[in-house]
Amino acid sequence: MEEFNMFKILNKDDKELIHSAFIRYLMLRNNCFYNFINAPLLKYDIPILEKAYTTKVNRKNKKYRIDIEVSSFDKSTIIIIENKFKSFPNNKQLECYDRIYNEKYNGIRIIKYLFCFDKNIFKNTTEWIVFDYNDLIDYIKIILSKVNSKDERIFIQHYLNFLNEYIEKYSILKADFSKLLINQSNNENKFWLKIFYSALEIRLHEYFKKEGITINFFF
Repeated sequence: MEEFNMFKILNKDDKELIHSAFIRYLMLRNNCFYNFINAPLLKYDIPILEKAYTTKVNRKNKKYRIDIEVSSFDKSTIIIIENKFKSFPNNKQLECYDRIYNEKYNGIRIIKYLFCFDKNIFKNTTEWIVFDYNDLIDYIKIILSKVNSKDERIFIQHYLNFLNEYIEKYSILKADFSKLLINQSNNENKFWLKIFYSALEIRLHEYFKKEGITINFFF
């Protein structure tokens, strides 16, 4: 019988907002998270989930939601965290976020963090500071070892367990995801195909950029 896990029971384990909310919980818990991401040594306000912004794209207003945004008390610094659990972000998406913050907060220091399945996808391709979920797991293990509350320890352990499962599955499929193509209508397969197709888009974009060729991708 599969081990009980509260996130799986509630069918929330693959919902991106749940993962962002857990990162926010870690940020609120104490200042250690800011040390983990090597943020400036400042006092920070309460992190905001799903911060909405509107910007013009091809002359049309388009709404974007930033997964997590937090400002320093002195308003000198804004930290944004893009948590991409269901895909890798393409360059256009990250560039759009850059444009939004340049327009809205000119003169304020903006520090941009990206969490995803594999930080190696973004080697030398973005100015964002990239962490992957292996990094997050290592941090959670440290936090877990210092938790005294039994209920909180169970909560953190459940999250750690199922995040570990996703990382292990990603590693297996990364070596060969051909079996996902056999049944692309399966919901679990759709989840993983979206991740691997978006990773492929980033690699192809980088290749053609080096070749001086501009192309559009459609998956």
